[in-house]
Amino acid sequence: YTIDLAAIGEGALHIMVTAVDIYGNTASAEYDYTIAFYPEAPTDLTAVSTLEGVQLTWTPSVSENVVSYHIYTVDNRGSSTLAATVDSTVTAWTHTNVTHGEEYTYVVAAEKQNGLIAVSSSVNLIYLRPDHEAPVLNVSPGDGAMLTDRMVTFDIYAYDESEISALTMSYIKDGETIVVSEAPYAIDLAAKGEGELDITFSASDIYGNTVSETYSYTVAFYPDAPADLTAVSTTEGVQLSWTASESDGIVGYHICLVDSRGSMNHKATVDGNVTTWTHTDAVHREEYTYVVVAEKQNGLTAQTPSVEIVYLRPDHDAPVLTISGPENGSRVWNKAEFDFMATDADIDIAKTVVYTIGDGAETEVQVENGRYIIDLSGLGTDEEGKTLTVTFTAKDSSGNEASAVCSYTIDNIPNAVTNLQAEGKEIGIVLTWTPADLDDNVQEYCLLRSGSDGSTARMELSRTSAVYIDRTVTRGVTYVYQVVALGCSGHSAASNAAECILPLDETAPTITGFWPTDGVRLLHHTTLKVAAADAGLLAKAEITITSDRLTQPILLTKALSAPAGETVFELPWDLSELSGGNYQISYKVYDQAGNSTSAEAAVWVEAYALPEQPVLSAAAKYKSATLTWTYDGSFNTMDHFTLYRCDANGQNLRYVTALRGFGHTMAIGAGETCSFVVEACDIYGGTTLSEVVTV
Repeated sequence: YTIDLAAIGEGALHIMVTAVDIYGNTASAEYDYTIAFYPEAPTDLTAVSTLEGVQLTWTPSVSENVVSYHIYTVDNRGSSTLAATVDSTVTAWTHTNVTHGEEYTYVVAAEKQNGLIAVSSSVNLIYLRPDHEAPVLNVSPGDGAMLTDRMVTFDIYAYDESEISALTMSYIKDGETIVVSEAPYAIDLAAKGEGELDITFSASDIYGNTVSETYSYTVAFYPDAPADLTAVSTTEGVQLSWTASESDGIVGYHICLVDSRGSMNHKATVDGNVTTWTHTDAVHREEYTYVVVAEKQNGLTAQTPSVEIVYLRPDHDAPVLTISGPENGSRVWNKAEFDFMATDADIDIAKTVVYTIGDGAETEVQVENGRYIIDLSGLGTDEEGKTLTVTFTAKDSSGNEASAVCSYTIDNIPNAVTNLQAEGKEIGIVLTWTPADLDDNVQEYCLLRSGSDGSTARMELSRTSAVYIDRTVTRGVTYVYQVVALGCSGHSAASNAAECILPLDETAPTITGFWPTDGVRLLHHTTLKVAAADAGLLAKAEITITSDRLTQPILLTKALSAPAGETVFELPWDLSELSGGNYQISYKVYDQAGNSTSAEAAVWVEAYALPEQPVLSAAAKYKSATLTWTYDGSFNTMDHFTLYRCDANGQNLRYVTALRGFGHTMAIGAGETCSFVVEACDIYGGTTLSEVVTV
């Protein structure tokens, strides 16, 4: 049921609706409506920046009965704000409260007499207030600057309230005006040459405002640096020479000294046609660094790379040798060590050492520093007693030479040790002797020992000591000692023999203390201790335990790995399987001579029993089980309880927790069946499990 309202037009509309059923029954209803169409939206909305603000214009709505236009501003979230309302006859409006450079968006809505509205398309612009002032120029390099690079690029900036539309640079080259209108603003000055240069810089904004400024420059290039600077020591001083600069207009060369901080100090100036100069007050062996600076007529300069030299005044005297080491004609062994120095006016000295052994071949070595060592340690007995001839030579850079020859006798086999003495002490036999040689001719000493009991021994000793204590002797045995000095190529003759005997020890050790003592009560395990001292050396302790509860005595023994005059013997004793009752302990200590002493103690051993069985109970709640237990045994030796999960038979124990309390709550799955046992653990490691509990 459709009505074409456009054909009817706006106004009141009355409609009657009638319904008839198949039996002829009829019903009617009447309805009243108001026809009101939306207006057509304004079109062609435009926005223009003016001095007064943003000027909006639009084409009016083609609909009748438009009573007004509403102008809205729209923000970046799409929200609109009413800015103004004008009569339906108005098609322009200016937004005066605007800010230069800000962006604005507008719509215009037409409103009909019936209150219905239609909105135009939006329009946006950045408000740029019209400009009537010329741009401001800023150019670098600035007016009056000296241009020294052969290719110069200018940084040109123009400042204006509006947009810059053109930025140019112009200059005259060979009578022709050259204009550069875009970056880079560069000029090839090498093609133009040195002299005066005027450049005009111009800038225009989008409103046609223009500024032009002419800057005057001086084009002056740096000269090419002098080349090939060299420095040579002469009798007059340090002579410098260089290749002249290839640039025109060189008025002079400046010679400068460069110090250790890199600072240049002017030394002399020569004309532009001079390429040599001599530093006459140079000091022999002093180091100097020079540069030469070329100066053009325009005052610009360029310098050479630096050259360094240690001034060595030419020399005609031979070096002076200084040699320190073994005295000429003396004997040497193991190594011959020399300090070889040479002094000369010339600092550059080559030092050479040439040596021969007997009639053997020469060995020549260049000596870099003052110390030189000739290794004699690898020589055999064939070289023993031969002559070592050493020639020291020094030669300066001027060819002057000096030499010195020294001779020595090779003596790698040391002299025999003398004055060997042996003295018996409580700690052993103390041996002393006078060294064979008081220097490194001896590499080590060898001590030879023979005993009246048929024993022999050989001990290698350090060469740095002439004292040795033999602690491995047996009392009552006579020992004979000799010392041999070992050298690079062999050993010395044996020293004099020294004899010594340590008398037999017949004094028993003294027990200074023991534990446990009489009346002590013991349980499970303990450590037996006995402290003893002896004038000689203690060897071992024996502890014997007897009781009518034992089928045979218990024997505990401990021997010292290193005999000592005083010590405490400690022996562990496990009581865990012993029956309770009285036990007798006999402490016995022996010294190295076999002398012994003993002490007795009677103790009581408590019978050891495993912990009582704990009684475990359990209660299940939602997803948890609470387990508690009781324990009726003694708490004196109890340590903790350990809770396990297990199968229904108490097997496959899986650790849950260990604690000293009597309960634990843990999470289990809903509907899960779990079995547990709890274990009582005493301080001795004994354990007893409870019965299995299932929840």
